[in-house]
Amino acid sequence: LHRLIRRQRQMCIRDSGTTYIQLKEYENAEVCYRKAIRLDPLDYKAYFNLGYLMEIQKKYPEAEEAYKAAVRIYDQNPKHWYRLIQAQFKQKKYNEVLKTIEQALRLFPNNRSLKNAYEQVYAIVNELKATP
Repeated sequence: LHRLIRRQRQMCIRDSGTTYIQLKEYENAEVCYRKAIRLDPLDYKAYFNLGYLMEIQKKYPEAEEAYKAAVRIYDQNPKHWYRLIQAQFKQKKYNEVLKTIEQALRLFPNNRSLKNAYEQVYAIVNELKATP
């Protein structure tokens, strides 16, 4: 029973973070997500939401770390991979992006968004290599 109550509390805290994002109260949202993660370090949704929060604030390194944690915990959601790729891309980490996309495509070989992202980044990398 104690575990169930703790889990319910943790989920309420995580959900409060989402409400704070909608209100654009980003500091409060971050506090909620970090607290939810402290209560349940395997809550991939809290990591994913923290990543999104960091991304909308243009804190791409922090977003990348949060998305990586979400992927480590639960790699079966293509959205986790896609957001990680976006955070890496926004930091111009093109070689890392390609590696991440390749990992994701092994899990989701028919995902159109991932295939398109791969083609776009591959073209950018080739273009950069061709530039003196």
